Amino acid sequence: MRNEFTVNLKKAKTHTSRDRNKLHKEPILRQYLVLAHQIKNTLETSPSRTLKEIAGWIGYSPARMSQIMNLLFLSTFIQEEILFSSKSFLHQISMNTAHQISRELLWDKQKGLWLQAIETLPTQR
Repeated sequence: MRNEFTVNLKKAKTHTSRDRNKLHKEPILRQYLVLAHQIKNTLETSPSRTLKEIAGWIGYSPARMSQIMNLLFLSTFIQEEILFSSKSFLHQISMNTAHQISRELLWDKQKGLWLQAIETLPTQR
């Protein structure tokens, strides 16, 4: 028995260099936090997927993926500031600083550490 059918294949949109340039203008901390939320969503909607499998898809080591996912332990105040703030200091905050803050369990203490980290940044002219 043979079944035949037609498939309408549309050309996929390719990303231009302009799209990549927009992405690279975003603070790296914001890029990683968005990635962490996307991975969390993938893991919740597809329980058979693993963090190691996703790491292989995007070319990160499992250890780096763990660091990225730990950003989800930041308080909502800090996450909102990272995601929605247009302040230029976000470009200066390192992943290491965010990781150290995320290890604090109490959100009030996290907020204090975050504000302290911002205060110690060199001012931009």
